[in-house]
Amino acid sequence: MDWKGGKRILKLSDEALEEAMRMRGEALEIAEKIRIESAKTMYWKRLRGRNVSASIIDFIPATGVYYPGQRVCSRLRFKNTGNVRWTFYISYSVQDGSGKRYNIRSHAVTLDPGEVSSWQYMCWDVPRNPVTGWYKVVMVVWKTMPEKDPNAIQLDFRERANSFRVLRKEDFAPELASYYSDAEYVGGGGFGRVFKARRRDGKIVAVKIPVSLDREAGKSFIRELEAWKRLRHRNIIKLYDYNILPIPYLEMEYADRSLEDLEKPMDVGEAARIILEVAEGLKYAHMNGIIHGDLKPQNILLLGNTPKITDWGLAKFRKEDRSPRISPFTPLYAAPEQLLEKFGEVDERTDIWQLGAVFYELVTGRPPFYSDDMVETMHKIISEKPVEPGRVNPEARSVEHIIMKCLEKSKDKRYQSVEELQRDLAEYLKINYNRSLDETRIKGDLTRSRFFCAQLILLSARYKDYMETIKYLSIFKDYACEEERRQINSLIEQINIRMKREIAFDDELKNRIETLVYNVMLKKRL
Repeated sequence: MDWKGGKRILKLSDEALEEAMRMRGEALEIAEKIRIESAKTMYWKRLRGRNVSASIIDFIPATGVYYPGQRVCSRLRFKNTGNVRWTFYISYSVQDGSGKRYNIRSHAVTLDPGEVSSWQYMCWDVPRNPVTGWYKVVMVVWKTMPEKDPNAIQLDFRERANSFRVLRKEDFAPELASYYSDAEYVGGGGFGRVFKARRRDGKIVAVKIPVSLDREAGKSFIRELEAWKRLRHRNIIKLYDYNILPIPYLEMEYADRSLEDLEKPMDVGEAARIILEVAEGLKYAHMNGIIHGDLKPQNILLLGNTPKITDWGLAKFRKEDRSPRISPFTPLYAAPEQLLEKFGEVDERTDIWQLGAVFYELVTGRPPFYSDDMVETMHKIISEKPVEPGRVNPEARSVEHIIMKCLEKSKDKRYQSVEELQRDLAEYLKINYNRSLDETRIKGDLTRSRFFCAQLILLSARYKDYMETIKYLSIFKDYACEEERRQINSLIEQINIRMKREIAFDDELKNRIETLVYNVMLKKRL
């Protein structure tokens, strides 16, 4: 013991000091327990004779598959089953497979005895780099606020194990793993993700799976299925199979490129050929009462050199009378009537606008209307004229009148049908192909001259011109082998007989001519 300043100072060893600190901690812990028990006793004294209870009567947890950036929402309704007006607290959390909890929070709801709450929504935004796998949702009704009251009492709760699943957008659906192998993510949009996959028979196909299983995605899936299963055409991607189990999916023809992948601006003649062929598929859809409504470079795929329309998720049926006047759209390629009711309803001429917008981009390298701000882009579409294609690319002047007519604000000033558009495209292409055919024949370029001659035959057959078809079939014999020449001569003879008997140029003859030409071209390519 020491003296300092007239006071006694007790010196303790390190061991004694440590023991004293431990005893002090235990004393504080006991005091805290006594305080809590006392508070509990007082709390229950205040509630004596008052029945505070609640029961969840409806619980709708999140279900299905979610991806980074999407919002997961659950909801419940509960009833005050006690005999006093009370403020209850509802907490919400989601838990991944490892047991980690996310988004734990609560809010208050005051109810009279017997009163049922409104729907209580609780939402969670899937993080950008989530733990993938199954998650469960837990929603609890508490008597007091759990964040502030360590003795908060749980009145009722609901949880659903495996209620929803989180995947990365690149992840193929595990439910389809037994049907397909070597799945590879190739792209997606607002409603679906597309994978390249190998079927069990070895065929490479594209598989489209909804991004989520909510109401809007379901509508889009049904609309796309109803439209697509009606359409069988050379310029439309084939739908092979579909089902809603084990999950909704579409299996379709696989094409590895789209117009978006092409270098632009491209050759004007080639762009016109592509648009003419796309128009052929579009004409077939219109004949079946289907309006695509979302034509853009990403939705026009290329299988070899053949353009094919895909993605019918925003399709509209001509006789559909319950669809909204303002329909979904892609802003860069939207027609005025998709943005503003004063321009009328969406119809076949909407597709003609969009095809014109795609044509514009192919020959200029940019969309007809563009701004970094989406609202400004839409304002330009409804109020401004696009810059003439010829001012952006002088070589596009020869098709400028076609493009600008497609992009008229008023539907009545556009082409009134796809056939009208095709006639102007065919007229341009015929002049262009004839000039190119003469030039390549003079140069001795057999590959190119064969291509231009084939295109002239197809154009003549498409527009049912007997004389022009015979003319170019006769030239085409120069590029055919002996057996193919015999087939061409037989076809020319049949056409002459039809002309003498005044038999109409029908689709059966057109299809035979197209098959012969494609076979000759394919053999030469191989």
